[in-house]
Amino acid sequence: MAAFLDNCKFTSTAGGTTDWTYSADLTGYQSPSAAGVVNGAKYKYFAASADLTQWEIGEGAYNTSSGVLPRTSVLYNSSGTGAASGQSGAGARISFALAPSVAIIGVKEDLLAFDESNAFTAPQQLQARTNLGMSTEIGKIEWWPCSDLPAGRLKADGAACSRTTYADLFNYLVKSGTATFTSGSANVGMTAHGRSVNDPIKLFTTGSLPTNFTAGTHGLATVGTVYYVKTVVDANTVMLSATPGGAAISAGSTGSGTQTWVCAPHGDGDGSTTFTVPDYRGDFLRGLDNGAGIDANRSVGSLQLDAFQGHWHNASTNFVNFLVGSATGTGGGGSQVQTTDVIRGPSNDGTSGAPRTAAETRPRNVSALVTIRYAA
Repeated sequence: MAAFLDNCKFTSTAGGTTDWTYSADLTGYQSPSAAGVVNGAKYKYFAASADLTQWEIGEGAYNTSSGVLPRTSVLYNSSGTGAASGQSGAGARISFALAPSVAIIGVKEDLLAFDESNAFTAPQQLQARTNLGMSTEIGKIEWWPCSDLPAGRLKADGAACSRTTYADLFNYLVKSGTATFTSGSANVGMTAHGRSVNDPIKLFTTGSLPTNFTAGTHGLATVGTVYYVKTVVDANTVMLSATPGGAAISAGSTGSGTQTWVCAPHGDGDGSTTFTVPDYRGDFLRGLDNGAGIDANRSVGSLQLDAFQGHWHNASTNFVNFLVGSATGTGGGGSQVQTTDVIRGPSNDGTSGAPRTAAETRPRNVSALVTIRYAA
């Protein structure tokens, strides 16, 4: 697909089989510059001789510094080479007897028709979403009603994936940068960090970390030493704590070498070629507390085991008087014996049916395949 210009038509400096070099715009038309041509953008052209006996449709990336529109790919021409559709680029350059006029045009294959199928490359899909003000949706979690994996998605199963193959998803899930420390200060310099309170942070170094800090281990977010953002001081500075919501840690020295930080809530893989996708198998998702005070001091991606709200069971104790030496156990003056009631498992209340018990506390549910999007 190609970009378009409004009312652009010019004459080339020469004919033959050379590329098109802007000479002058035709009367009633705009030059590429006046029409707003973009350097390096790909444009379709229609070149034609004055008597229209020679013509050629092709495309190339315009060079604003040289004024050249290269004939990189010839789609079809007056000699009958190339295909009239499909933009195969199998045509040959026409050898124009004289310098032709060259118009920047749009062809059917480049124009949207909502009642027809249109094929877009990944960059074109991304640009279309940007134009419409839509999210790229890289990293979006989606639920599917069968086990077939849709295109552009990976299973959210905690697998290690290639940073190269899934570069966009890696850049979304794993953030990193250089960290700087000041001896005696809890402030950690992390330029344009973009982090939030309780984000998990691992520290690495080419030398030695400041006193009071320990280097992390590549792998899952829970492996090795993990710190958490205690306070976001500003866009370039944070404070770190050993636990979510814990006390800020002050550096005991500046350390040596280059210090780096990594925020990978689901894991940074082997630290160089892989990273880890979220593992949502068999678990329910819960909204991050993010300051609400309902589920405080949680970091994104952290696992929370099932639990039952703390409570007591009411019970009563019966006392029975026994008369010493009396077979009937009645009468006065006897000794008192205490019996203990035992609270056993749940039983049918006669209304709600037999209670269901299992190794976990759970609501009624239906399973579905959880995926994460890696392409726009």
